[in-house]
Amino acid sequence: MLHNDGVRRALLTSLEVGSISAFLATLCGLTLAYARVFMRTRLSVLLSGLCQLPLLIPGVIVGIAMLIVVNVIGVGPSRVALVCGHMLVGLPTAFMILHGRLSGLSRSISEAAEDLGAREWTTFSRIILPLAIPALGSAFMLAFLTSFDEFIIAFFLTGSEPTLPVYIWGQLRFPRSLPLVMALGSLILAVSIVIAAVSELMRRRGKLTERQA
Repeated sequence: MLHNDGVRRALLTSLEVGSISAFLATLCGLTLAYARVFMRTRLSVLLSGLCQLPLLIPGVIVGIAMLIVVNVIGVGPSRVALVCGHMLVGLPTAFMILHGRLSGLSRSISEAAEDLGAREWTTFSRIILPLAIPALGSAFMLAFLTSFDEFIIAFFLTGSEPTLPVYIWGQLRFPRSLPLVMALGSLILAVSIVIAAVSELMRRRGKLTERQA
């Protein structure tokens, strides 16, 4: 399996797309969660609600809609389109984790910082962000896991470089590739369990650190 060129290329594509889309999803999720918790404007409520729609809409519908959009704007099925699609499906997970973490922080912390003369950016960068680091790590890892395992949207948006799930789907047509597919499936399952477990440990560690503080 590890000496198969197709597997290596698909794995590298999945790792690159997953890392970039998870970073963007975590960044957008942090922005929306902060606006929802600390600003509480109508716009922040609307945007935070919209970012969770991919959880309610079937993946096939999202994939077709994304394919139409990327074709209209001239990007077409490509790695850029794939990153955007995976960021879209990873954003709800990142937002919910970060929103739960920020909403659990005591508002007296930020109010005390403001009373001492700290500006909003200073309060965010030196107080809120360090307290949210475990949740950021957890959100990134789960968004990455969502991207790494995503098939439906990747099926619509993949260009000439397929991700690992799309590559596995293509190999199912060939009976001789069945052992390879089974080995890849076992590896993906094992890695997914490890990432999910580490993410949960980071989230619990963050809560424990807050209680001790």
